[in-house]
Amino acid sequence: MSIATVNTPVQNFRIRNLWIGELFIIEALLIMGSRINGFEGNFHEILINVLLLICSALLAIQLIKPKHSTDRDFFDPAFLFICFVMVSILPLAMYCLSGISYTTKSLATLNSVIFSKTVYAHAILVLSFAIAYRILIKYQRKEYGEVTHWAWTTKSWIWLTLSIWLFAYVLRFYFPDHIYLLYMVDSVKHAGLIIAIGVVLSRASSVKDSRKIFFIFAALFFIIPNICNATTESHFINKGSSFVIMLGAACYSDKVRWKGTFLTWRVLGLFFVVALVCLAGANILEDVYLGGSMPNFGQWLKKTSLALEPQVFENAGTVISWVDDGEVSMQKGKPYLHAIVNLKPFEKSFEGLSEWYAWKRNPSHAASGARYAFSAVAEGYLNYRMPGVVIQGVVLAFLAALIRFAKFSNKLGWSGVFFYAVTLRIAYYMYRTGTFEILKKFQINVLEILILLCLFAPFYMLHKVQHNAKH
Repeated sequence: MSIATVNTPVQNFRIRNLWIGELFIIEALLIMGSRINGFEGNFHEILINVLLLICSALLAIQLIKPKHSTDRDFFDPAFLFICFVMVSILPLAMYCLSGISYTTKSLATLNSVIFSKTVYAHAILVLSFAIAYRILIKYQRKEYGEVTHWAWTTKSWIWLTLSIWLFAYVLRFYFPDHIYLLYMVDSVKHAGLIIAIGVVLSRASSVKDSRKIFFIFAALFFIIPNICNATTESHFINKGSSFVIMLGAACYSDKVRWKGTFLTWRVLGLFFVVALVCLAGANILEDVYLGGSMPNFGQWLKKTSLALEPQVFENAGTVISWVDDGEVSMQKGKPYLHAIVNLKPFEKSFEGLSEWYAWKRNPSHAASGARYAFSAVAEGYLNYRMPGVVIQGVVLAFLAALIRFAKFSNKLGWSGVFFYAVTLRIAYYMYRTGTFEILKKFQINVLEILILLCLFAPFYMLHKVQHNAKH
């Protein structure tokens, strides 16, 4: 009879370091193999770059894990960033390698050389991001502990959120011209929704029940708004917004109640499958509403696997081609300075790269008020070509480490979990927009929590009075 052996933490650490070392060697060989003759765009080069992207993701997942940690934090912003990049780009690359055609309005304009270079740039982005993130979190502790607080699971958050939503509808009905006020109230109500749903998930009797409730909420979040929009003259909802709200709610309940057990690899895989199916269904509904036809099974399968918008990849490839052809001038770090200056409240001194890209690519589209998603790779390449992509990875790693700080630092006290759950949404946007927009989102997210905490103050004081009366 064989006896199962369990590795000690030291042995696990040594095995992990060996695994990282082997991946580094493979990564170096793939980079050299890809860059021997420059970018030619042939099948073998694209294949090497796709393997490089996969290897970069595997290595990154190992690098972002804190030193001596024995478990995986599925709600780590760096882990989610890597997952979003891979789920968005890898299916597109695999389709092109297999010869299955999938074209959108602009993907067909990307030649094989640009396609290969864009895949390579994303691999470099992921790798530089992971290395920088590992350095930044070196001194951050990861411990869940048994610390808890009554304010994390009180029903008061549910009633407060419902009140904010009611106020938002009244405000929109009586004061439709107050654009900035409406925008801020809408932002606060979505932040409140993250906490309210997180409270519901946290109050479930078991983690299994919490997961069931989560998937029910996720389905409703995609089905109901799209049905309502399909039967009215309103614009279609931001489907990514629904996605990240549920992500933040799950993160909240995991921190507050389930202590790292809400997600497993199996549940995470199911979550992404369900999310892709829901996103694809929403996209199909939108196409049908706009006069398109229902897709067949093959088309539906491709739409599902590419539901996280391959347009982010297209944007990166388009900007890379513009820079290589000399159609646009290098920015040389200006977007980072503009992003910092733009943090001044109630003032917009510069336009973001997403705005610039929309007007550059399709002025008539931009004039209608519509915008494209942008790309982290595009911003980096627009600054300093490939070295700029490395710099962009470092910038994003700093933002991810800042979000992680809210989860594990004691300096924010019991309010830290609120900041973390709300700002975690940024992990979804980091690869698909510019630093200008990301920093603004982060600033707004922090403001949302501060407003919510102020609105929650009466509930907090009432609880303290009742508690003192009992004792």
